[in-house]
Amino acid sequence: MGQPVPLPPRGRPPARRHAGGGQCGRLRQYGGLGAAALHSQPPQPHGGKQPGRQPSRHRAEHPRQQPESGPGPRPTGCRPGLPDPDPERYRPQDPGRDPRASAGLSPQSPPALVTAMHNELNKKAQSYFENQLGVPWDALLTPIAPGQPAGKSVRGNGVYSAIKEARREDDPTLPQGAWTYELKRADWRKVSDIAAHAIASKSKDLQLAAWLLEAQINITGFDGIASCILLMEELCKAYWQELHPQMEDGDIEYRANILEWANEKLLPAIRLIPITACGRGNEYHWADWEQAKRNEQIKSSHGNRPDLQLDGPILGEFATAMAGTPTEAHLALYRKLADALESIESLGHTLDQLWGEDQDQNAPSLNALAGLLEQIQALIAADLYKRGVRVSAAAGGAVGGSPGKAVGKGGTGGSSGGSDDGSGGDGGGDSSDGGSDGADYGRGPIRDRADAYARLAEAADYLMHLEPHSPSPYLVQRAVEWGNLNTAELYHEVFVKFSGQLSIFELLGIAQGNSD
Repeated sequence: MGQPVPLPPRGRPPARRHAGGGQCGRLRQYGGLGAAALHSQPPQPHGGKQPGRQPSRHRAEHPRQQPESGPGPRPTGCRPGLPDPDPERYRPQDPGRDPRASAGLSPQSPPALVTAMHNELNKKAQSYFENQLGVPWDALLTPIAPGQPAGKSVRGNGVYSAIKEARREDDPTLPQGAWTYELKRADWRKVSDIAAHAIASKSKDLQLAAWLLEAQINITGFDGIASCILLMEELCKAYWQELHPQMEDGDIEYRANILEWANEKLLPAIRLIPITACGRGNEYHWADWEQAKRNEQIKSSHGNRPDLQLDGPILGEFATAMAGTPTEAHLALYRKLADALESIESLGHTLDQLWGEDQDQNAPSLNALAGLLEQIQALIAADLYKRGVRVSAAAGGAVGGSPGKAVGKGGTGGSSGGSDDGSGGDGGGDSSDGGSDGADYGRGPIRDRADAYARLAEAADYLMHLEPHSPSPYLVQRAVEWGNLNTAELYHEVFVKFSGQLSIFELLGIAQGNSD
């Protein structure tokens, strides 16, 4: 399998930027996403390098000549181009902020446990690719040919153009004028088929893997995120020197562009994945949740007038759909999100080691993507908590249990804690095996930083339903979001975005002077 790049033993990864639930994790505008926003083309390697990347801490910053064509400056909302605060930026990360906690891992988890979790993800990936795409996992990672393990570039032989055409779709929000025509829709199954078979038989290509991730998000929702990201990691580990797009004189900017595209451009599609399963034909997603909160603010600002016309659902409708979702469905979604977060963290660790210290920038990450998944996971955990089902961040990856116990990934205790109609009840489920080594969040003293923020998020959610007119729950929610920011991101949020002057309207997400 090529010449694998030796990596140090897996343990706790170096400190990494973690966007958490900051500005990238919120859908600022509900309408007008359209196909163009959802499926915009990723930056192409031949189009030049992107400006505005983080300066290296190992080399003095130097100017680069801008290309005549290629992608313009990237949005800076997720990772502002600020100088790294020294030395705080590179101190070991607060254990309570380690993203692995969201994936069911303790920040101090021993290497053996991390390896076990990774092996479990490998098993799930094997099953996923064989069942969903009919492509064996081993075939995706097997060298293409002796002496050319990563194969040849498929950029110019029709593979890229076929995928781009399959991805293309018309924006339904744009007016058609006098001539109406059938809108073209993206063929995501065709994208998946072309990309997967090309990786298996023609070229080990990071761009193909990124397109495969995009296609699977649009086909299976949260199901394939972990497996596709794991594929990206395994390709990087096994074929780093030969992987396409190939490095030019040791410069890996082209690969960084692909990863940053995935980190930013896949967020709208994830916001539109259903997170309720009440079986009533009108399921809700994260964008609906954001819109429902905005609608509640609009209603409050207009004195809760009954004749007020609102776009999208209200909190009551969303809460009804969440309550009607079976507990098993919530637990299954929580596990998928935990796997996705673990795969993102594992990829980040690998990139940190492969990037090296001689590059002009820090290794890219999927932290904005992780931040959005964490917010969705927290919402699911809060609804499970109301039913008496606790989700645990204990070592071993416990994810569910009835009051007083936590259950591992393979367990079933407490899985029926809520009734299918969402009434919740008393938590139900098995009460045998009353003791557990797992963490039982939400009961007793606060265990750690993650538990504290989880309780704050739950309190904010509860108060939003109880007192939607009050600014208090929205301020608590903003505090939770800020708690996920690192020093540089918090500095940008407070001193750059708000110029050091915090406005109650800005904190609540209400634009001053807006008639809504």
